[in-house]
Amino acid sequence: MTDLRNSQTLLEVWVSNPAPLAVSQALLEVWVNNTAPMVLSQAVAETWISSTGFVSQNPGPWPPIWIGGDIGGSVPAGNAQTDYQGVYTITGGGTDIGGTSDQFFFSYQNAPSDEYEISIRIDGQASKPDAKVGLMVRADLSADAAFVSIVVTPANGVKVQNRPTKSTTATVTVVNATTSYPVYLKLKGKTSTGKVETFYSPDGSTWTAGPVFSITIPTPPPKVGVVVTSTDTTATSTGTTGPPAVTPLAPSGDGSVDWDAPQEPVDDENTVLPDGRPKYREHTTFVYGPNGFQYSISQVIPVKPDSSTI
Repeated sequence: MTDLRNSQTLLEVWVSNPAPLAVSQALLEVWVNNTAPMVLSQAVAETWISSTGFVSQNPGPWPPIWIGGDIGGSVPAGNAQTDYQGVYTITGGGTDIGGTSDQFFFSYQNAPSDEYEISIRIDGQASKPDAKVGLMVRADLSADAAFVSIVVTPANGVKVQNRPTKSTTATVTVVNATTSYPVYLKLKGKTSTGKVETFYSPDGSTWTAGPVFSITIPTPPPKVGVVVTSTDTTATSTGTTGPPAVTPLAPSGDGSVDWDAPQEPVDDENTVLPDGRPKYREHTTFVYGPNGFQYSISQVIPVKPDSSTI
């Protein structure tokens, strides 16, 4: 038990405690400024954090941008939660993902732009050998929708699945037969073409590319998110993960200008600088909104004589 009458002692206790404990400046001030001597143990600290409302000890749902739902009438019901230490979990039941229709829990959001990327770290899953947790791009929320997924199983490695069009039979490809946690997963998609690329990694830095697919998306945008299925309608399976990340990407081959590349002059008079470069160049800005690409702005802009940029 440690007397907490000064900030140095307090900070040393927090730093040395083997269990990470969340702290805020306000909470530190409460402890340091209190006139009565106080002692700290892990249990006491957790009580203070919970009762003062600085950080909740109870797990809560993922951030509001994520929408959770049981697809195909999946049972038992699923959920996605995170705790005060930043541990993410996703739990679900259902028969499986595959065949001509699916049952699983899906935590998802709309694809943020025409081109996008979703990634996650999977830390573990305890369940049946072929239970699945991972990422999915899905045309819609119907049980037989077109989709691409990359998932981890407890005993059967990393798998990539694809249903190219609604109600067709999904294919399965084992891209890594060994299951070793953590596993990093990533999907890169393009809504306008339905193209989805698959990737996995042992460390989040060195990525191995899996198969590339195209799916039919009748009503964009597609749903992108995290999936889990227990392959058992009597029990759930829980995957432990890092926070999922969805990132809009700039259009391939667009949105950038090679300022030193030869350009056609815009007009016929005084269009060339002394160094031979054109005096004017066209620059296009792409504007994105919540549902993806909205519009572009093209401008004719002057080139600085002493610079290759505007």
